[in-house]
Amino acid sequence: LIPSRYSATTLRSRAVASLPPFEPAATMTSPVGPKAIVSAASGTATALVSTGGRQRTWALFAADRVSLGSRVLLTLGARVDRWWEEDGSDYPDRAETAVSPRLTALVRATPSLSFSTAGYGAFRAPTLNELYRGFRLGSTLTLANPEHVEERLGGGEAGASWRTSGDGLRLRAAAF
Repeated sequence: LIPSRYSATTLRSRAVASLPPFEPAATMTSPVGPKAIVSAASGTATALVSTGGRQRTWALFAADRVSLGSRVLLTLGARVDRWWEEDGSDYPDRAETAVSPRLTALVRATPSLSFSTAGYGAFRAPTLNELYRGFRLGSTLTLANPEHVEERLGGGEAGASWRTSGDGLRLRAAAF
């Protein structure tokens, strides 16, 4: 199993130095470690802030195709995600395991006309920023919410494909 992402920092925030009043500043962040507040005037770090928690994820995916005669093709797949978040300081550690299935059917009605349909599910864990680290990107302010839960999605789609003989022209349409 290969971790799909990993980061670790500490949760407590503390200012190492104060910004002078009314001095323009920028924030520079590394994926792991403290955030440096850099003065736009002097280019030097004026404060370090450490925020944190640790989040780990891993996933395993498998898929297979099954032919039902010469005109029907089924694709079956599933992804298993394991997500855990720890060291959230005042908050309990959390973990979640989710299965995201997928089933697709392709029916070749004629040599030039095919129909397809699919049903699927998906999972997304909240990021450490969404849980504990409020941040601003441009004019958008995102407030942290330690009660944020994972997102789950179920969906489906249907489509048709037509092509001319000799593969010169192909038209496809799908609804989801």
